[in-house]
Amino acid sequence: MIKISKETIERIKENVVKGRRNKEDEDFEGGSVGEPGVEELVERALNRGVKPKEIIDYINEAMEVVGKRYETGEFFIPDMMASAEAVSAGMKVLEPYLSSTGESMDKFVIATVEGICTI
Repeated sequence: MIKISKETIERIKENVVKGRRNKEDEDFEGGSVGEPGVEELVERALNRGVKPKEIIDYINEAMEVVGKRYETGEFFIPDMMASAEAVSAGMKVLEPYLSSTGESMDKFVIATVEGICTI
Protein backbone atom coordinates (compact mmCIF):
# COMPACT_ATOMS: atom_id res chain seq x y z
CA MET A 1 0.00 0.00 0.00
CA ILE A 2 1.32 3.45 -0.83
CA LYS A 3 1.97 5.95 1.96
CA ILE A 4 -0.86 8.34 1.11
CA SER A 5 -3.35 5.48 1.24
CA LYS A 6 -2.06 4.50 4.70
CA GLU A 7 -2.70 8.06 5.89
CA THR A 8 -6.18 7.99 4.38
CA ILE A 9 -6.93 4.66 6.04
CA GLU A 10 -5.80 5.99 9.42
CA ARG A 11 -8.10 8.98 8.96
CA ILE A 12 -10.99 6.63 8.19
CA LYS A 13 -10.36 4.85 11.50
CA GLU A 14 -10.12 8.16 13.35
CA ASN A 15 -13.38 9.41 11.86
CA VAL A 16 -15.23 6.19 12.64
CA VAL A 17 -14.14 6.54 16.27
CA LYS A 18 -15.23 10.21 16.23
CA GLY A 19 -18.57 9.29 14.65
CA ARG A 20 -18.12 11.52 11.57
CA ARG A 21 -20.03 10.31 8.51
CA ASN A 22 -19.10 13.13 6.13
CA LYS A 23 -17.56 16.58 5.95
CA GLU A 24 -20.71 18.23 7.38
CA ASP A 25 -20.48 16.28 10.67
CA GLU A 26 -18.85 17.56 13.82
CA ASP A 27 -16.78 15.25 15.97
CA PHE A 28 -17.60 14.67 19.64
CA GLU A 29 -15.67 17.77 20.65
CA GLY A 30 -17.58 19.93 18.15
CA GLY A 31 -14.77 20.37 15.60
CA SER A 32 -13.75 18.96 12.21
CA VAL A 33 -16.65 20.41 10.17
CA GLY A 34 -15.49 20.75 6.58
CA GLU A 35 -12.80 18.10 6.87
CA PRO A 36 -13.44 14.81 5.04
CA GLY A 37 -15.48 12.26 6.96
CA VAL A 38 -15.79 8.50 6.48
CA GLU A 39 -17.74 8.76 3.21
CA GLU A 40 -15.19 10.99 1.51
CA LEU A 41 -12.21 9.13 2.95
CA VAL A 42 -13.48 5.71 1.87
CA GLU A 43 -14.02 7.05 -1.65
CA ARG A 44 -10.50 8.54 -1.61
CA ALA A 45 -8.97 5.26 -0.44
CA LEU A 46 -10.79 3.32 -3.16
CA ASN A 47 -9.63 5.79 -5.79
CA ARG A 48 -6.05 5.32 -4.60
CA GLY A 49 -6.16 1.57 -4.98
CA VAL A 50 -6.97 0.35 -1.48
CA LYS A 51 -9.01 -2.85 -1.68
CA PRO A 52 -12.53 -2.78 -0.19
CA LYS A 53 -11.78 -5.71 2.15
CA GLU A 54 -8.78 -3.85 3.52
CA ILE A 55 -10.91 -0.77 4.22
CA ILE A 56 -13.45 -2.95 6.01
CA ASP A 57 -10.69 -4.46 8.15
CA TYR A 58 -9.65 -0.98 9.26
CA ILE A 59 -13.26 0.00 9.95
CA ASN A 60 -13.57 -3.12 12.13
CA GLU A 61 -10.43 -2.12 14.03
CA ALA A 62 -11.95 1.31 14.66
CA MET A 63 -15.15 -0.26 16.00
CA GLU A 64 -13.06 -2.39 18.37
CA VAL A 65 -11.65 0.86 19.76
CA VAL A 66 -15.19 2.21 20.13
CA GLY A 67 -16.25 -0.97 21.97
CA LYS A 68 -13.30 -0.75 24.35
CA ARG A 69 -14.04 2.90 25.07
CA TYR A 70 -17.64 1.97 25.82
CA GLU A 71 -16.53 -0.82 28.16
CA THR A 72 -14.29 1.57 30.10
CA GLY A 73 -17.01 4.22 30.39
CA GLU A 74 -15.25 6.70 28.11
CA PHE A 75 -18.00 6.31 25.45
CA PHE A 76 -21.75 6.08 25.96
CA ILE A 77 -24.56 4.70 23.79
CA PRO A 78 -24.88 7.90 21.69
CA ASP A 79 -21.14 7.78 20.95
CA MET A 80 -21.41 4.17 19.81
CA MET A 81 -24.44 4.99 17.67
CA ALA A 82 -22.61 7.89 15.99
CA SER A 83 -19.71 5.58 15.19
CA ALA A 84 -22.10 2.94 13.85
CA GLU A 85 -23.70 5.55 11.59
CA ALA A 86 -20.25 6.51 10.30
CA VAL A 87 -19.59 2.83 9.52
CA SER A 88 -22.93 2.61 7.71
CA ALA A 89 -22.02 5.65 5.60
CA GLY A 90 -18.70 4.07 4.67
CA MET A 91 -20.34 0.76 3.80
CA LYS A 92 -22.77 2.51 1.45
CA VAL A 93 -19.75 3.81 -0.47
CA LEU A 94 -18.13 0.36 -0.44
CA GLU A 95 -21.21 -1.62 -1.45
CA PRO A 96 -20.98 -1.15 -5.24
CA TYR A 97 -17.26 -1.96 -5.17
CA LEU A 98 -17.87 -5.18 -3.28
CA SER A 99 -20.56 -6.39 -5.66
CA SER A 100 -18.60 -5.39 -8.78
CA THR A 101 -15.35 -7.07 -7.68
CA GLY A 102 -17.04 -10.24 -6.51
CA GLU A 103 -15.31 -9.92 -3.12
CA SER A 104 -17.23 -11.56 -0.36
CA MET A 105 -16.99 -11.06 3.34
CA ASP A 106 -16.15 -13.93 5.64
CA LYS A 107 -18.59 -12.84 8.34
CA PHE A 108 -21.68 -10.72 8.58
CA VAL A 109 -22.85 -9.62 12.02
CA ILE A 110 -26.13 -7.97 12.91
CA ALA A 111 -26.53 -6.76 16.46
CA THR A 112 -28.95 -4.76 18.57
CA VAL A 113 -28.68 -3.18 21.99
CA GLU A 114 -31.15 -4.72 24.39
CA GLY A 115 -32.52 -3.41 27.65
CA ILE A 116 -31.29 0.17 27.58
CA CYS A 117 -34.73 1.76 27.91
CA THR A 118 -36.97 1.43 30.93
CA ILE A 119 -40.50 2.70 31.18
